[in-house]
Amino acid sequence: MATSKIKNLLIYILLFVNLFLLALLVSDWLQTRRSQHTVETEVQSILTNSGITMDHIRLPDNTQVKSYTLARDYSAEADLAESILGRLTVQELQNGNIMYYRGERGEASFRGTGDFEVLLTNHAVPISGDTVDTARSVLRKMGVRAQFAPELSTQMGKTYSTVVMVWEYEGLPVVNAQIQFTFTSEFLMMISGNRMLDIQREDDTFRPLDSATLLTRFVGIVNRNGYVFSELKEICPVYLSPDSSGGKLTPLWRIETDAGSFYLNMTTGEEQPVA
Repeated sequence: MATSKIKNLLIYILLFVNLFLLALLVSDWLQTRRSQHTVETEVQSILTNSGITMDHIRLPDNTQVKSYTLARDYSAEADLAESILGRLTVQELQNGNIMYYRGERGEASFRGTGDFEVLLTNHAVPISGDTVDTARSVLRKMGVRAQFAPELSTQMGKTYSTVVMVWEYEGLPVVNAQIQFTFTSEFLMMISGNRMLDIQREDDTFRPLDSATLLTRFVGIVNRNGYVFSELKEICPVYLSPDSSGGKLTPLWRIETDAGSFYLNMTTGEEQPVA
């Protein structure tokens, strides 16, 4: 009997602890929601005073975005080339700045900046489905995640003769890492563009600014430069890849307006040029 009472007591204690922890979680969630609502109200006020509307936009959670150190990895690069060309022979030029790869399905050159070009032999990669499907199939073989960019691609009738894909990492587009697939009427002829260099490690020094601070700085940039627009349509985080043989994968805000897109560095709040 005593043992049964002790067990029941332990069950009640555990239940109480679980309810207490649940209450803490709910309280924390409510506090977060209140803080977010306060921030959004402050932001709306700042924008309204500048004559800018921002309807139905959720501000990104900057704390979920990370930065990474990148560098060229010759082994990973060769694996990428081999996935397209098959078994390779390799030639190194300019102390490794340019690598030439030749395989059974064509040849390729990769540079230290991330620029690359792959020229395929005839019939090596026939169009399967449509050109967009074919490009996606090749990307899967390369182990690359990318988003189709119809606004950058070239359409002839109902078919895209060039298909542009934007490299993606952790679900975010890498805006300056674009891959172009060029087709003939039946085959993939060429792949070119700028690849994202290889992940080395997470940058634990990365500290993004909060949304209210970023938008306040953006309004300052708009006023200083005389940019004219009346509506914010979307705000989303994106990445910018370094344009040399090493550096950081830099998180940015892409701010879509009725007059075009702006990019803001999430660490400094400064406008970021994107080539």
